[in-house]
Amino acid sequence: MVSHAEFYHAYQSTIMKLNKMFSRAQNCKEAAAQFKELQNRFKLEELDMYAAFCCLAVGRCEEAIGNTLVASSEYSFVGNTFLKLELDRQQSLAPGFREHILEATRCYLMAIECYRENGLFYMSGSLFLELGL
Repeated sequence: MVSHAEFYHAYQSTIMKLNKMFSRAQNCKEAAAQFKELQNRFKLEELDMYAAFCCLAVGRCEEAIGNTLVASSEYSFVGNTFLKLELDRQQSLAPGFREHILEATRCYLMAIECYRENGLFYMSGSLFLELGL
């Protein structure tokens, strides 16, 4: 089981590497691959929130490279994950500040913006509909 400290250390080391050499697209691809690997580790251990944060970082790297379609699919996946986490929290009757629903909304809006930039209005419309439900 991965502890919170291990997650933070792995996430921060990848962020620091990304910040050092952010100007080249190859470094963004490398960082995206590392975040994807970290995301898969967290998925296997069923740590969905951490996997979603890694997926969000992959989306930001892909958007920086210029792959907005890949970024939008990553953002919509993160939005779905946070929405699922919020529904799970509500079903368990645990107290919360609805932070997962806010994060899901933000991710959906980022995906919608990427789709609109590419002229895929039907995709952005379907995400608006999903967000409204």
